[in-house]
Amino acid sequence: MKLSSYVEKTYKDKLTIIRYVSVENADGTTGELQDPSEDLVDIPCRISMLKPDERDGDTPDVDGTFTRVKIFLSPRFHVLKSDSLIANQYLEGVKVQSFKGRAGDPFIYDLSQEVVLVENRVKANV
Repeated sequence: MKLSSYVEKTYKDKLTIIRYVSVENADGTTGELQDPSEDLVDIPCRISMLKPDERDGDTPDVDGTFTRVKIFLSPRFHVLKSDSLIANQYLEGVKVQSFKGRAGDPFIYDLSQEVVLVENRVKANV
């Protein structure tokens, strides 16, 4: 068994890549559609926290979320900078947390790659 197989056994989380591809419409114009590839869904990964969200004491009525997580996955998968990512964290097979954001430029190693997901959204506290 290869060393990469052992590394990938530690990936208990799942990543979905949302990417748009250019298509030619019937009228000759160019449009975009979400890539329907099954290879971009439920990719085994490992999520690690880089910068957890902190409470904004300055504007209590609108508390923005700014989180940075590092995602480790196999180098076989091709992640592009600015891809939309949905990373789901699992504990004992149960989804406990979900992160949605944009991918930074991936850094590829022999056995894995790491991608920083930046989640930046505003949630109104009503």
